[in-house]
Amino acid sequence: DLPMQGAALAVFSGMLLGYVAYDCTHYFQHSGVVGGALRAAHMLHHYGDHTANYGISSSLFDWFFGTFAAGKSQGRRGAASAGKPE
Repeated sequence: DLPMQGAALAVFSGMLLGYVAYDCTHYFQHSGVVGGALRAAHMLHHYGDHTANYGISSSLFDWFFGTFAAGKSQGRRGAASAGKPE
């Protein structure tokens, strides 16, 4: 059925475009192109408290669900580098 194929194509295209936008944002956060609070929150996601900060590209949902934990990240190697200079 042609209308169903059009709807499926629209949904697939939207999901693909959304994923590409997310992946580019994630890459730019790691490469340092995106800085400031967004990058700081992302680094906390990777290298901070592993029981909080689940948001990958934004801390919006962490604020909403109460899982945001402000603090210093532990460096690029996580807990293994805690207490060691970077």
